[in-house]
Amino acid sequence: MANRSRNMSEKSDTKTAIGVADMEYFWCAELNSSTRSVTWVMNSGDLDDDEDDDDYIEHSLFIKQAVLGSGAVSNEQNIITLESVNANGELKKGVVANLTRGSSVMAHLDFTISGKNGVTLTLAEGSGPVFLSGNHLLEYPKDDNLGDLSQIESDGSNLDEEEEDVEDEEEEEDTNKKTVKRKAAVKPQKPKKAKMDVVEDDDDEDEEGEDDEEDEDDEDYDFEENK
Repeated sequence: MANRSRNMSEKSDTKTAIGVADMEYFWCAELNSSTRSVTWVMNSGDLDDDEDDDDYIEHSLFIKQAVLGSGAVSNEQNIITLESVNANGELKKGVVANLTRGSSVMAHLDFTISGKNGVTLTLAEGSGPVFLSGNHLLEYPKDDNLGDLSQIESDGSNLDEEEEDVEDEEEEEDTNKKTVKRKAAVKPQKPKKAKMDVVEDDDDEDEEGEDDEEDEDDEDYDFEENK
């Protein structure tokens, strides 16, 4: 008989290696004078056709509390027993609650039963009614190989991110190179004012040359007339 407690952190957002969340359902049963016992067990005959065998999904029952109903007889003891197998496969039976109207009408329980072993809860004494409640948990397999596969997928995504980073760096380097080439291709221009001064000086020199040629022509003409 297994006895495993679950805290709130274990019950919330439980996921397996294959990414499928464990399923948890409410469970309850009633014990009274007409229904003295109830048995819970999950074997291949209890599974649906679309489900695999019990090696694929693990069923567990968490028995949380027993409450005495309002129709119970005053001062009557209602004793509940639990019967299941232990780690050695031996059948064990013991009292888990004793409820009496007027003194103790509720008992907090903390039992976890594997679906392979099963459990039988019995109203050994009293007429009830006694209401039992808890949770039925379906756990999917946590295969190490599936875990390795998830790790491989994670590594693959990391490689993709690294490749994207490298591509971004290469694009940034290309952009920087283009910027440098553009700067090198731009030649410094001479000041326009200095260029204008040079042009003006050239024009002055041309005018002086023309004046000198005219003077020489005049001198030659005067010389010929004097002859």
